[in-house]
This record gives sequence, structure tokens and C-alpha cells, in this order.
Amino acid sequence: MIDPRTTNIVGQRVLIVDRAAPPRTTYGRGVVRVVDYQHGVFAFLIEALGPISCFGVGDGGLFQITTADETAEVIVDREAAGTP
Repeated sequence: MIDPRTTNIVGQRVLIVDRAAPPRTTYGRGVVRVVDYQHGVFAFLIEALGPISCFGVGDGGLFQITTADETAEVIVDREAAGTP
């Protein structure tokens, strides 16, 4: 999971992946729009790039995921960032 305290990820393209499934299953892609911190948990507001059925959103829809979520993880989309 991305640590927003050490990385400015607002505007970054990210992958939403299943934490438990080996190999990691990608739910979809998105762009981080807002990062909030409340009660010891970071919450990410993400704009979907294409439909993400597990969150019930279509292309351009907004959804929230937190660092406390035990099923999904937010990781930087290195292909979109152009880094190895």
C-alpha cells in the first residue's frame, strides 16, 4: 500500500489490486484525486479509469479505499508512470 506521508500521490495513476489472490488480481485502474487522514487511517478518493465492478463504478466514477481495507490495495501504476 502506498504511504501518503512519504509520497505525493495526488494525480498519480494507480492500480487497485486484490491483496489476497496470488498472483495479484487487478480490479482496475484509477487516478488519485484526494488523500485524507482520519482516526489513524488514510483514505484515498480515486477516479476510475474504466469500469471497476467490485466498487460498482463506471469510467470516471469516484470511489474510496482506505489503508484499513483488508481486501484491496492501492499501488502506483509503474507502466503509466514510465518507470521500471
